[in-house]
Amino acid sequence: MKKNYIIYLLILVSFQLFSQESIIDKIAIQTCEYLASDEVKSISEEGKRNQKLGVFIMNLYNKHTDELLKEGFEIDFSKGSKSGREFGVKVGTHMAKFCPETLMALASNTKKEKTISDSYEISGRLIKTEGEEFSTVILKDEDGKIQKFLWLQNFKGSDKLIQSADFLKEKPQVKIVYKNLECFSPQLQEYIVRKEIIEMIFNN
Repeated sequence: MKKNYIIYLLILVSFQLFSQESIIDKIAIQTCEYLASDEVKSISEEGKRNQKLGVFIMNLYNKHTDELLKEGFEIDFSKGSKSGREFGVKVGTHMAKFCPETLMALASNTKKEKTISDSYEISGRLIKTEGEEFSTVILKDEDGKIQKFLWLQNFKGSDKLIQSADFLKEKPQVKIVYKNLECFSPQLQEYIVRKEIIEMIFNN
């Protein structure tokens, strides 16, 4: 009987310890809920969204400071924002247990935003392509200025350039979507910026 009582007591204590939720988990759950709220979803700009999340997490830290200190979590404000970022990373790690889909969606949206913000557009007439190992696309823009773009990888619209050489003779009107690429120049012994095509849109 005594043996059974001890086993029962051990099971009860183990269950209580297992079911006990840490304060960092509570903060992670609340942050997950906040991240999924309309208030955060309505913010399209990554910087503003991260700022909003940072303020929310800091408010939770201030609210649960004593509990966090007991679990060994402390923000050293003498280190400036670095310690706060480290705490934010810890919260984010615990959030992955409760809302992985939300975090993945956020990362995906952030990637799309960066792609959009880092791209540029220019319109003009396609003059020619040149080069041996790598191809360069020559465009005369709407101001009559010659622009050069690197063709380094497959991009939307490149098939049309490959399939029809005669097509270039017509000097078609196009819109080029490109990104700036930093390349090292052995001749200048420094990094220079070149334009790389990521999409070409034909107007006719």
